[in-house]
Amino acid sequence: MAERDEDLTFVGTTNLDRLAEIPDDRHRQAIERGLDLGLTAADSVRDRTISTFQWFHATRIPNIPSANLVQIGIGGWAGKKAGMAVARETGTTVLTIGDVERLGIERAAEAALEIASRNTEAIFLSLDIDVVDPGNAPGTGTPEPGGLSSREMLRFISIVAREAPLCGMEGVEVSPPYDSGDITSLLACRSILDVLAVLVAEGKLGRRAR
Repeated sequence: MAERDEDLTFVGTTNLDRLAEIPDDRHRQAIERGLDLGLTAADSVRDRTISTFQWFHATRIPNIPSANLVQIGIGGWAGKKAGMAVARETGTTVLTIGDVERLGIERAAEAALEIASRNTEAIFLSLDIDVVDPGNAPGTGTPEPGGLSSREMLRFISIVAREAPLCGMEGVEVSPPYDSGDITSLLACRSILDVLAVLVAEGKLGRRAR
């Protein structure tokens, strides 16, 4: 962990399930300070608004207003229809994989950040590896054909890290038993390292050796 200039701790984590969304030390400092966060979630199914993990989902995190929750990369047939209804009811934003294809990854990232940052102090980035096409990331419990390429995903999170006041990141739903040649695990680790590298390069995290 490393202290940010804003006195928030940036934490990168990898998790295998939706327990990652229960508020903990990753942004407890922000809760204690009364700061509102935006959440940008890259995912293939709408499990930030309604999940197979029935006890908790992102729209119930106390300091993340639902209007600042953006889910990007949603597509395919694995998600529940009820998830879209909950998204509408709570005022969350969904950018489908078709939206990303039409807008391009740069404009989609800019749109997501504009919504997530409205009247918030910082952004938390949630990366569900199943947003990536299973040809590039087979090691997950909900593989969805037609997802982002690994390059598109890495570009998206790099834009978020560069442009947003990022306070934390998680990588979730990596399942090594389903993986092939560790390519999913390697991609998940690469994503966290890329975000950290951008934060350091932009002077947002750590101190360079003199």
